Amino acid sequence: MDVCHWLFLRAGSALTKAGDVARTRRASARRLLPCRLLPCRLLCVTSLLCGAVPGAFAQALDAIDTAPLGLSAPAHADTVDRVAGKPSAVQTFMMGRLDRLERDVRGANALRPEGTVEAITYRFPAGTDPLALVDHYARLLEGTLVYRCSGRDCGRSSEWANALFGSSLLYGPDARQAYAAWVRDGKLIAVYSIERGNRRVYSHLRVITPRDGESPDVATIVALQLRAQRWAVIPGLKPAVDGTLTPQALAPMAKLARALGPEPIWVVCHVGGAALPETLVTAAGGCADTVAASLSEARPELKSKAFGVGPLVPRPMTGDSRVELVLPARGRW
Repeated sequence: MDVCHWLFLRAGSALTKAGDVARTRRASARRLLPCRLLPCRLLCVTSLLCGAVPGAFAQALDAIDTAPLGLSAPAHADTVDRVAGKPSAVQTFMMGRLDRLERDVRGANALRPEGTVEAITYRFPAGTDPLALVDHYARLLEGTLVYRCSGRDCGRSSEWANALFGSSLLYGPDARQAYAAWVRDGKLIAVYSIERGNRRVYSHLRVITPRDGESPDVATIVALQLRAQRWAVIPGLKPAVDGTLTPQALAPMAKLARALGPEPIWVVCHVGGAALPETLVTAAGGCADTVAASLSEARPELKSKAFGVGPLVPRPMTGDSRVELVLPARGRW
């Protein structure tokens, strides 16, 4: 082994140890600074003496800095904590409001798969909007959005921070938090952002890879959301501007019908587009009838009513064209 290669390996080892320190949740920025500077100085000196960084070391360096799923960090992010591919017996994946996390979470708005977890926590300059940080990942991800909230609608920040994510850095005023959860390619992805009382802003990205066969399907997602919040957008079911739906999109309806509870249900279709509102409402009515018929065909005893509202009932962060299931309040059937 030549001297240059040995120096690069030493620099890589130092950076890895710095990363281990950075993963310590209670490490302050002041304690982390020497850990970051010393290996970087060693790397700089080695690079000047020996030229370009060897490929193996460059790959190791990239692995240290790469976020889960290769998702780029928002601007001005400073990494303060990281977990890379840690095997986990059980991970809680929230798909609804969190008010109280008891000793064992098996509520209607949570999944608890076994698998591995990757996570990274960033710090941002004071004044950064927590909701904008969640929006950043919403633009990057093409998966199925299963839940999103902001402010007090998310529940108690103390429970998100301490009981769910196990990091006091993520605790702040309930009004200054934001959360979103997606399912993509069998992975469960969650982002939680908070502005603390001291105006420091943190964002936590977590990716859970469940064991084979434990990733939730459309039926599971919708059934859990209905129990948690009494309404749910059916993932992947997006009507065309004329209200039609493809056979592929309707394929999961049979399994979804069997996963629903005994309560009667409203099928509400939303259709957006450049057409006149009256035209879109008519198209949405046909869409709702189609979905209701598909559910009834798979489960004849299921009571359902179809409603087409076109573009008249927008819901933030859900898209203009979508199909929702709603559990009506008692006495409103």
